[in-house]
Amino acid sequence: MSRTPSLFQETRVSPSTPSPSHILHINTTDKTPSTTSLTRKRAHSEISSSLLDEDTYARHHLASSASVFFRPAHRSPRSFLHRVLSDRRVLEIQCVDLIQKDKSDCWLTFRIELPAPIVPGGVVLADGGEKDALEVFIVTGEEGKGRFELFTVTLRGGLLVRETVPLDFDGKSVVRRFVPSCFSFRRPYRVVAASSLELFVSLQDGGLMRLRREANDSGANWNETYFSEGGWSGTLKGMLSLRNRKTVDYNGAKVEANAIAAIAPSPDGRFVWTVGLDHMLKAWDTKTGKVVAVGDLLNEVVDVDDRKRQGGYTMGAEQGTLLQIVAPTMDADFADAEYFLVVHSPREHVFKFFGVTSETTADGVALVLRDTMSGRRLIPPVDEMLDTNIWHLEQFYVQAGRNFQGSRIWLRARSGPVCRTFTMAFDLLDDRGAALDLEDAFQHDWSVVDSSSLSVDSLRDLPEFRGLEAAPESSTTPSEKWLDFLFFPGRFSNASLETALNIYRQGRKLPKTSGKGLKAAEEPLKERITSAVSSKILLRRLPNEQPDYDGYQEDVHKEWNTFFTLVSHLHTRRHESIGFAVDAEKGLAWTVCADFVAPIRSSSKFELLHNNAGLQAVENEEQLDREIMRQIWPAEDDPLRSRIMAVAQQFRRFMSPAAQEKLRIESATHALTPNDEMTPADGLQHLYDRCGFANEITDDEFETITTSAECFNGLGTLTEDAFLSVLDDILDKVGDAHKSLESQMLGLYGKDVSIAIAQETILHVQGVLLDSLALVIFMAFELDETELSPEFSSTRVYELIMLKLRETELRLWLVSHLRQEPMKSGAKEADMITMTIYESIFIGDWKVCQGSADSDLAELLTSSSLNWTFGLPLTAQWTNITTFVMANLLKHKEADLAAEFIHFMPEKDSAWSTYLKGRMYLTTGDYALASIHFEEAASDLTQPTNTRLLNQGDLLTPDELIFFGQGPSSYFQHILSLFEKLKLHSHVADFATRALQYMMSDAELTRSLTALDSRKKSAPDSPLPDQVRDAGSELKLLRLQQTRDEILGRLFNALLQTGRFEAAYDTLTQVSNPILQKSNLQSLIKDCVKRDAVPTLLDLPISGDMVHEADKILHTLARQAMASSPLASSSSGPAYHQILFAFRTQHSDFRGAASILYEHLQRLRHNNGSKSWQKMQDPEDETLVRVFVLVISSLACCGEGEGWLLAEPIEGEGKRRCVTLEEVRAEFGRELDRRSEVQLGRFALVGGEGEDGMF
Repeated sequence: MSRTPSLFQETRVSPSTPSPSHILHINTTDKTPSTTSLTRKRAHSEISSSLLDEDTYARHHLASSASVFFRPAHRSPRSFLHRVLSDRRVLEIQCVDLIQKDKSDCWLTFRIELPAPIVPGGVVLADGGEKDALEVFIVTGEEGKGRFELFTVTLRGGLLVRETVPLDFDGKSVVRRFVPSCFSFRRPYRVVAASSLELFVSLQDGGLMRLRREANDSGANWNETYFSEGGWSGTLKGMLSLRNRKTVDYNGAKVEANAIAAIAPSPDGRFVWTVGLDHMLKAWDTKTGKVVAVGDLLNEVVDVDDRKRQGGYTMGAEQGTLLQIVAPTMDADFADAEYFLVVHSPREHVFKFFGVTSETTADGVALVLRDTMSGRRLIPPVDEMLDTNIWHLEQFYVQAGRNFQGSRIWLRARSGPVCRTFTMAFDLLDDRGAALDLEDAFQHDWSVVDSSSLSVDSLRDLPEFRGLEAAPESSTTPSEKWLDFLFFPGRFSNASLETALNIYRQGRKLPKTSGKGLKAAEEPLKERITSAVSSKILLRRLPNEQPDYDGYQEDVHKEWNTFFTLVSHLHTRRHESIGFAVDAEKGLAWTVCADFVAPIRSSSKFELLHNNAGLQAVENEEQLDREIMRQIWPAEDDPLRSRIMAVAQQFRRFMSPAAQEKLRIESATHALTPNDEMTPADGLQHLYDRCGFANEITDDEFETITTSAECFNGLGTLTEDAFLSVLDDILDKVGDAHKSLESQMLGLYGKDVSIAIAQETILHVQGVLLDSLALVIFMAFELDETELSPEFSSTRVYELIMLKLRETELRLWLVSHLRQEPMKSGAKEADMITMTIYESIFIGDWKVCQGSADSDLAELLTSSSLNWTFGLPLTAQWTNITTFVMANLLKHKEADLAAEFIHFMPEKDSAWSTYLKGRMYLTTGDYALASIHFEEAASDLTQPTNTRLLNQGDLLTPDELIFFGQGPSSYFQHILSLFEKLKLHSHVADFATRALQYMMSDAELTRSLTALDSRKKSAPDSPLPDQVRDAGSELKLLRLQQTRDEILGRLFNALLQTGRFEAAYDTLTQVSNPILQKSNLQSLIKDCVKRDAVPTLLDLPISGDMVHEADKILHTLARQAMASSPLASSSSGPAYHQILFAFRTQHSDFRGAASILYEHLQRLRHNNGSKSWQKMQDPEDETLVRVFVLVISSLACCGEGEGWLLAEPIEGEGKRRCVTLEEVRAEFGRELDRRSEVQLGRFALVGGEGEDGMF
């Protein structure tokens, strides 16, 4: 572990755009007047589809240079990340405000495409000054390939706060081009913006040019002014003659040794300070153009002739920050310096603080520099902090406090690929304004900014990564583990995974896609990666011919490791540090990487203890600054806590990956599903046995742990309180928060950063808990009791760890699962954004923490984010919070996530929790389990309750809420509605029956209504209160009757759909509404016929008025069927006339039975030209004979003298007539005669009425 303490840490998030509709392309390369050619929206797939190799990926996604620009505090939005991409031909600008004001968040990403590469350092931004705008100045050009140009892009305030790209936007309105006259033959070297109206450009030949414009001028017109040693240069002649001078190489070009590498205008704009590569510091008068002050950068006395003769010292042209002007707020009589110069000399890495004052002389204004640290050498020990003597300083920045007290300096130093940020707090002046000696502070008071937890090395230390190895006993496959690890939110970008997949496919000679056509293009990335990794792995067989599944999983894991090697290489390139900036007004520093941007925040108390856990193990501890030590370990016991964390972490790292994974899985299971029959001692024993602690630690490893533990006098001195103090510091106590003001809301990046802080902190907490648990188990079972402290109780520590671990697992689940949410209500599918479940549900709880009076954003960012993350009272409100989350998941119809989350639901359920489990099982198709849970929840949810508290998560609609707390009947009505939506009719029938059990029967309702009517009639002149009461009672009974009929109707429909016709008929008989009853009876009859259940229909106990209604229904159906198809018994449809005949016969309506058959005969005769009639004319066909026999038999059953029927006219022909039994018998006789004649071969030549004409 680093010997340098850590007080701050980076939280890196990847620059991202919510959707393609939020990218505004400004193409400056097209000279045509077409608006659409200048600006167009381009989908992400247009870029990602071409990511076939690493170079293409790097061009599109990895910035070569970047920084963050901050507008004044009163502006909003004010923080802008600018990145140079695509071989320096694209500049991308994006707002990175963490906290937005007045809902002024910027959603757009501006991509400015340029005709030539941007020169290194050729991008500067400025605030619009009097107008609300962001001015972007870009210098482009390439040595030997045309001239250099200056582009001015003006992004006005209205454009900065837009949510989508304006349809009428014209790119020409924001872009202006200008070519300074000298750019045709002189190369720009460095560019600085003094304001939106004034630029300073240093040239490669040592020249300095100022570009100015008026407030109303566009960027197409600039006034050029050239500075020279003797004053203004009237022409360019004096700037051309710089031959035979010493030069240095810079990006393929030559730069003069006296070229200006740093430019800084004075606060009043009167002077411009510069530092040349020749190590000379100069001040230029902006009124005369003369040099008014010149000297060595370190204020050393150097003879000019000696410098020329010896060649002098020349810095490299790639120099970082060399000069900063600092103008702190000073009390009137505090110091005489007007402002200060802070300079850094790369020659010996010395810093200087110069106080600057001005004096009026006969020749004008003279500047006086006073070295505040005269005789002292301020050299930061970067060699020791980076553990190398080969490094260079890329940037520094001084944050000056009032009177230059409470100040801070930031350094960014690089040694090869390693780039670290260091910082130091200091006071330059004492209370009397005298300079303090900082030489010792510059040697010992530095702290390092803890690098991102997303680096490859940090990710490899996660418990999750150590558990990726294939384990035979694991219920999760290696592929599932790797996918969870790779797709953890915010960890790896889709672009890097896509690129790694393409490289992997090429390396293994796999096809570019795993499928064909559109389906392959739409295949999810997870499936494509899994398919590629396992594509060439064979399932071998063991000697006993059984499949070798364990060997197969090991092979899969090896291929995943190969794939991860590619991913980690690309991921490392994403983390290359390329920029640094400080928001002085908010007190927040930023690091910019190739594909990340990171605010540098203050470490929390837990992070201070955790990140500095190994610090006290270093030698010469007394060299550490006492003030830094007090910040890290403010309490007396804090050093012990850090030491315990360090030893526990070291112990768990000695365990094998398989044992670590078992410990993680088993401990999480114990924490989330506690077993009442398992005591804490049993739990410790179970973990000890399952994880194989007895064989995990070797003797050498034990000796190493023992040696490390000597810093607190050995493991045997650890008490229960020592462990509990470590666990108590794990973010239980967070800062107080006040209500978030309307003007202080999280911006887009603020949400991303808060989630990233939550993720990295939760993972750190998980690691510390597992470290502590592993050490406690080892001490409890591997050390003798005589070696342990009498005050050490492993069971109590185990209980607290399980409690903390349960909370940590819940938080980790919430921040590691994603969902799609609309950017605003009513947004289109294309405008959906991805966020974690935690952000989606709880972002409204984010509040600004109440800090101290001098708290800066770096401190408030940490405290507010951790308060939001750990502020939920999980232990006290476990059931309420988990049910809230489950309700939210169900509301969003996320069945898979709900099924996962059920493991967090309490075993001893509340009624609401049980109900939610039922809803979850309903969405996953476990309908039997859903029914059981709904039944279990009924007893409490039917009682009067606070529905607002009940419906946390807004799962229930207002219409659904009214069914709760109103008794069992209402509750079961709600449940049957849930099943009804899914057309689960059997469950609908069950819960409709349950609802009816708790309602008054129809007889009871009738009696109540009758009694009420009797009372009203007996006392027509009763008092008004009695009349109102009776009216209310009547209305209540009528509504109850209506509700009962509604439930009966739904029960009837469910029974009908499940073919339970007897129960369905019994249900409809209970319906009091005659219209509904008739409708249900018709549905019953039709369904019985449709499902070939006519025997069941005829067996139904239909009686009373129902017989008449059923007869009417069947008669109507029969007549309709006979009218459409006379031969209704054919395949054309149900033979309703036969069913009606059977029904009437069964109910002794013989005349009615004969009537329907006689009508059938008439319709057959009416359609005597049809094939059906012709078929029945065949003597061999017995249909007519049977019909006649049935009609005659039915009429005969009517009794003596009653054998008649009324025959209805067919289709309006003729009149209604009475047909007697004798007439039917006569018709039957004629039919028999006709058949006899036909059989004898005597056919009718001409058919007449009655068909009597025979041959």
